[in-house]
Amino acid sequence: MMRCPSCRALQPDDEQICLKCGELLTLPPEALERVEQYRLSTHTELLCVMFCDVSGFTGISARSLPQSQQILALHLALMQALIERDGAGEIVNTAGDGVLAVFANPATATECALALHAAAHRYTHGGLAEDALAAVLQPAGIRLAPEADEVPYQIHIGLHLGIVTRGGRTSRDIFGHNVNVACRLCSLAGPGQTYLSDPVYENARLILGDRHEIKWQVWKEYPLRGVATPITVVGVAFPPFSVIHPPKSLTRIFWRPLMTRYAAIWIPVVILVAVLLGGMAGQWIASRNPLPAPLPPTTAPAATTTEVTAPAQTDEVPPLTAVTTEPSEAPPPTVADANGATPTTPAADTAGTAAAGTPTAVPPSGRSTSEPPPASGLTPPTPAAEAAELAHQREAWLKGASALQFSEGVTTLPGFINLVRSRDGQTFMLVAGLEGKVEPQAAMALVLDGNNDGKLSSQATAPYGDVLLSCGGPDAKPDSQRYQALLNGQPGAGLLVASGVSAQAFALGNRTVWAFHVPYHELGVVSGATIKFQLRYWPSGATGPLYQHPNGTESRQFRYLIIP
Repeated sequence: MMRCPSCRALQPDDEQICLKCGELLTLPPEALERVEQYRLSTHTELLCVMFCDVSGFTGISARSLPQSQQILALHLALMQALIERDGAGEIVNTAGDGVLAVFANPATATECALALHAAAHRYTHGGLAEDALAAVLQPAGIRLAPEADEVPYQIHIGLHLGIVTRGGRTSRDIFGHNVNVACRLCSLAGPGQTYLSDPVYENARLILGDRHEIKWQVWKEYPLRGVATPITVVGVAFPPFSVIHPPKSLTRIFWRPLMTRYAAIWIPVVILVAVLLGGMAGQWIASRNPLPAPLPPTTAPAATTTEVTAPAQTDEVPPLTAVTTEPSEAPPPTVADANGATPTTPAADTAGTAAAGTPTAVPPSGRSTSEPPPASGLTPPTPAAEAAELAHQREAWLKGASALQFSEGVTTLPGFINLVRSRDGQTFMLVAGLEGKVEPQAAMALVLDGNNDGKLSSQATAPYGDVLLSCGGPDAKPDSQRYQALLNGQPGAGLLVASGVSAQAFALGNRTVWAFHVPYHELGVVSGATIKFQLRYWPSGATGPLYQHPNGTESRQFRYLIIP
């Protein structure tokens, strides 16, 4: 038996740690070293690991050393500013352009990855001079905008959740199998891409899954180099700042084991199918091109001339894209020619003149030579044509609209929302509405958290304060529109309406639509900025029940609006 040097309790001879106080007993140096190594090896934590690299940094370094140093300084400064902001994460190691960081919350890590892509996109497409990050980057002497010939600054990120080992009490570095998995996920990604493992996706989707602007795509059973079993790989993106594409070498990685494993089956099948298709193709060609009968030896083939007509030129059909610009107006009413005559086909004109008993020749223009030339100028559109054109415009505003729900706590109302950018690129229009018709006293309001503090109190001026832009229902009085400052979430004093700020309500079929028009350029908001917003709806006016989207009144109940 032996006594503990700390609490003096009796301990068995072969015991190394006191059973009462937990202190180390007197051990030889070799035993103490083994105990310390064991303690360090078991210093583990469950963390979300982020690995981030600059896309194409090797080529940038080979092209221009000063440019690579500028991009590297910008990269490391953005990583530190966004990862360690408000204690969200911790950078544990850097190696060249590679940054290794850890987060306690997978959803926070995912949001940080999307914010990093957004910052890189804004820097490449205009600079960060008017961004909140400028206050962090400018004192460090980092350029806030790219030079004319600078390679685009893009990054790719991998995220994985698992047990990692810390390097000790003083070291911040981490190591282990799960760090390698995050590195492999990062290597699969291309510029502007982020890949998550399944544990990160399952945790982040619980918090971020209801945000319409975030896109997800899943690839199951993906073999990862250095990992024993295939894993689920998930791509996440926040357009237009980040994108989703299949992981690198996806086709090659998946088809190679299939081709090797089932070669004894698919090779004979492919040969048989090729023979059958070849025979069918030969028969079809023979039926389409029969052999001509032999000509008599005394008959020479007659020379013929074949007139070839060139195919008519057609306008190229533009590609289909998301509705991010204001649609063009409806085509104007049909006019005949530059002189304003109604088009008439030659056959119809001939029939008309024949009925009059005066047969005349019809020139290529389609107008009888006996008719007097029409007056110059186009026929003005009728009120019906203008109304049809306006209805066409408003229907186009809803192209690609997304469904949403308004709620007052118990009852929900189905609705829809869409974002439209004007053709001049200086304003945006948020189009929202409800399924069904409403009374004129109903009102819809767009609430903008201009300073992004989540408090809805206009106490800041950059880029602008928290405001409420409201409008009554269709056929409401002209003074139903309000433009007011917000104080503690409630409308306060009215504001002078900025140039171009307006709201309108109209009925479109069985829907009621409100269009909120905001000139973000005149309000000092740059393109690509992120703004929080809410929608509020009063079915019977401001004194009745309030329906909101998103549901709830707490500061976290916002949606994000990306200025086009």
